[in-house]
Amino acid sequence: MQEINLDFPIKVDGIETDTINIRRATVGDMLNAQKKGTEGEKEISLLATLCTMSPKDFEKIDLSDYNKIKKVVEGFTG
Repeated sequence: MQEINLDFPIKVDGIETDTINIRRATVGDMLNAQKKGTEGEKEISLLATLCTMSPKDFEKIDLSDYNKIKKVVEGFTG
């Protein structure tokens, strides 16, 4: 698990947060994400799952923070 600091805090369940923990993906996570619609929806589904967030809350993340999260996940998978 890796923690990242958000440059732009978000509210999750009414509580402002400036850190997110990201866990490593499993094959099951990937397969579940593949059941979603567009490629973007698949990616959001997977990343939200790895951050233990709902996709709706995850969509609040600033794009620069989103890119930091993607880099961490890509580092997990090589």
